Amino acid sequence: MKHLLVKMTTCNVVAALLTINLSSHAQEQNCVPQPFMDLYHDFTGVHDGSSQTIAQHLADALEKKEQMGAAGPLILVIESGIYVYDHKTRKLIASTSLRSDDPKSGFYELTAISHVGPAIAYLANLKELGDPYWRKGLEKLLCDIEAVAQVNAVATEHEHWIDQSSSAALKLHKTAVVNMVDYACSSASNYIHSVLASDGKAFTADAVSRDFFNAKSKNYPIPFKNVMVGTFAMVALSDACTAYSALSNKGIDWSSAKVLIQFHAGSNYGGGLTKESNHLYPLLRLMSKGQLSADRIFFTPYAQIRPALGQSELPVEDYDYYTRAVWYHQYARPRVAVSGSFSAVPDIVVPGRPPLPGDGGYSKASAIDDFMMRMKYSLGNNTELLSNTIGFWMSHELSSKGWDASAVAIPGVTAGFPRGLSGYPLSAHTPSTP
Repeated sequence: MKHLLVKMTTCNVVAALLTINLSSHAQEQNCVPQPFMDLYHDFTGVHDGSSQTIAQHLADALEKKEQMGAAGPLILVIESGIYVYDHKTRKLIASTSLRSDDPKSGFYELTAISHVGPAIAYLANLKELGDPYWRKGLEKLLCDIEAVAQVNAVATEHEHWIDQSSSAALKLHKTAVVNMVDYACSSASNYIHSVLASDGKAFTADAVSRDFFNAKSKNYPIPFKNVMVGTFAMVALSDACTAYSALSNKGIDWSSAKVLIQFHAGSNYGGGLTKESNHLYPLLRLMSKGQLSADRIFFTPYAQIRPALGQSELPVEDYDYYTRAVWYHQYARPRVAVSGSFSAVPDIVVPGRPPLPGDGGYSKASAIDDFMMRMKYSLGNNTELLSNTIGFWMSHELSSKGWDASAVAIPGVTAGFPRGLSGYPLSAHTPSTP
């Protein structure tokens, strides 16, 4: 009842504020002499709902001349899904779910392993802050890691977690991924046992970086940072392959496609809002083989997510909302604005971001430290998706290999090992005991 009252109170406050704002807006207009309001609405007519405006007539005229909104498929990249709708029938002609939207994608399994490194580093930070949970946290982490090692060791054909996955890329690289996960569990278990045995002596964030992330020994010749990069790489490869498989050979006319991106991933609600910070942007353009132009793709974080999204057919009102109210407005507005007298005004040239470590064409598959740098950059910058750690690189690499996942050198999985090693050693598979 208490929560209900709080909700009701909150709703009442919001309603009251909306009423005040609307009333205030109406009062403002009432205070403005009507001739000024009429002149104001001549140009846009937004507030009075008029379509008989100068801006709208110019948009319509340009549309007739240039066919800016020519018929073409609607492509929505929203939440963790990609949906393609035919412009004539409004029917769904292709779709795919990425990452956590598909529980069989392997995302959770790979990300669980990826989280081991940061989890240990966070616990070291807790100990430095004097929080006693560091020991309990390590003990639970150790228990869970060794349980995962047992699950990953299942040898029965078709019963392994990778066999149950929907990811073709994971199945293609099953042996390498199984070896990576086993090595990760054994290496992490061994390190945690050593920390607990010493009662956390010298268990600091710096020590974790030195003795775990970057350490090499006879039994563990590959640093754990390779595993952290490798798990990201396999998720990125799986995502890109899944998207390509779902959208290729569907007869999509990419050159006339209307693309809206509102991609939500994890808890970073400010990440991936631009083409420079969202690796799905180049992925779509690469899949189109250059047919999808940059000016047909828009990031629309404030657009509504209609309930019918993902259904076999979009209702007319929803299709019109996405194509006309959202996409066409974004597409036409700058053309209308600069088509007249403003065309004589010099342009401001805004350069794109420079190439970064972890970009395609910048880093080699063996450059593990480049991807670690990109991981830190993605973690520390709220405008970045964490998956940008390797997402830009993977789409570029996969495209350059003709979308053949077997031909891609995968950082931390099939590439980037110390001299003399081509994979994770089998001798480290059995977790250590106290």
